[in-house]
Amino acid sequence: MFNTTRGLVLREVRYKEADKILTVLTEGEGKLTLRARGAMRKGSKFAAATQLLTFSEMTLFGNKGRWSLNEAVTVEQFLGLRDDLSTLALGSYFAELLETLSDEDCPDRAVLQLGLNSLYALSRGLCSQKQIKAVFELRLMSITGYEPDLTGCAHCGAPEPEQVEHIRKKVMSYPGVLGTHDLILHDYGPSRQFASVHVEMDAHQDPLISHDLIDNIERDFLREEKLHLVVHYDPVVTDDPRVAVLREFINRTVQEIHPAMTIHDLRIVPGNTHVNVVFDCIVPYDLKMEESEIRRRITKSVQAEYPNYFCVATLERSYVSGKK
Repeated sequence: MFNTTRGLVLREVRYKEADKILTVLTEGEGKLTLRARGAMRKGSKFAAATQLLTFSEMTLFGNKGRWSLNEAVTVEQFLGLRDDLSTLALGSYFAELLETLSDEDCPDRAVLQLGLNSLYALSRGLCSQKQIKAVFELRLMSITGYEPDLTGCAHCGAPEPEQVEHIRKKVMSYPGVLGTHDLILHDYGPSRQFASVHVEMDAHQDPLISHDLIDNIERDFLREEKLHLVVHYDPVVTDDPRVAVLREFINRTVQEIHPAMTIHDLRIVPGNTHVNVVFDCIVPYDLKMEESEIRRRITKSVQAEYPNYFCVATLERSYVSGKK
């Protein structure tokens, strides 16, 4: 069976006295291993077309899963690669990556086109070697399914603070929203971002009105931001003066521990001998203090001002860095 295709020579290995074993990335068949008989002989018609990093048009003969080269003519030799040792070395590095990330019998024109464009830019000196290498690596990873996640911190996975702040401000812009917390972002690629957030609203407001507002927020984010947002409703009491005073006092207390610490869902549970102050506290991921010490410091500060008040704090680690 004869097959005519075009391909880039990624590897050449001498075989016996005058043959070559080639690894070629082809347009129609993907990566192929083939034998070029007599390619090493003086005056061989295959000599130029079978050199490393040469793009050639080839006529192949296949028999029982093995391929041999029948005819070949060069399309592009990228001669500039051979003018400088560092340029040739970088081109060979590109070839190694293309060979590693390509599969036999799985043609991928995007991968081949990336390799050809990168070798052309390298041979003509269109950009610096550093730039070409960076673009080639990133684009190759993206095409072959190894695209790095650049939407958040590589160390802790936290999303960009700017994106989190944008979401928070947009949610807070809706009338009736008193506060937000526990924002979590998940990124699975373009147009596949998901997020959840807790939204605080007046507990005395009609639940139907609150539900309608939540629906509007979720629809607006999907339409305008391409973000699948799930909003959790947290009712808060707004007409108890003790709650407002305590919220302000405890907020100041936790921010003395760390400027990025915040509280939410604060409520009071009166008793015969004491009052429980129940709230959640967001602890920045970079705060190394033990949770027991955080609770001790908050309780000490509150009881210094309100001796019969006991703090029941749920500590939550933030998913977002407080650093810009």
